[in-house]
Order: sequence, then C-alpha cells, then structure tokens
Amino acid sequence: MLKKRSDFESDLDYKKYTRSHEFLANYDITGKTPEQIQIDMCIDEDWFPYVQKALPILLEQQRITAYHMHWEVEKLADADEEAVTYTPEQIADAEQRYRDRKSGSSS
Repeated sequence: MLKKRSDFESDLDYKKYTRSHEFLANYDITGKTPEQIQIDMCIDEDWFPYVQKALPILLEQQRITAYHMHWEVEKLADADEEAVTYTPEQIADAEQRYRDRKSGSSS
C-alpha cells in the first residue's frame, strides 16, 4: 500500500518517497486528473503541460505507473528543449549574465 503525504513529517520527505521504487512501481495514474498526478508525484509546476500531454498517451498504451509517467514527461520535455534554438547573441548574453552573477556584479 502506498504511503500518503500525511505519513511524512515534511514535504521534502514525501518528495523523496515519490522517487522511490515502491512509489514509482505502484502509483497508478488510472482515473486521476493531470492536476492530481502532478501533486501526488511532486512534479514541478513548470512541467504540468507535459503531464497533461502524457496522460492520454499513457492511458491509451495501458502504461499506468508513475515510472511510465516520469519517463513520458521527461521525454516530452527533452523534445521541447531540443526544439529550442538560441542565437549566438543570446548565448553570449546568457554567458555574460552568468559571469556577472558569479562575480557578484550586476548589469
């Protein structure tokens, strides 16, 4: 039987549990909303669109564990990252901001 958030002293302890084999292998996404899955699995809010996209795909394929959801969400996020392209100017600007933050100065 899966543990619940209330079984843990802190949210961090619960989040660690959601990364355990016990949770990932036994959590069933069937009948759950994307919002409920995102909360139950402690998936970052920025990744919620991927949960929404992944849910119907996984249900159709009858891949219903948290392992499957994590894998599909990561796959969709990686595909989005690969589709993003940056100009040399954007890269140079980001590198300069990083150097400025590292040195403690601001632009």
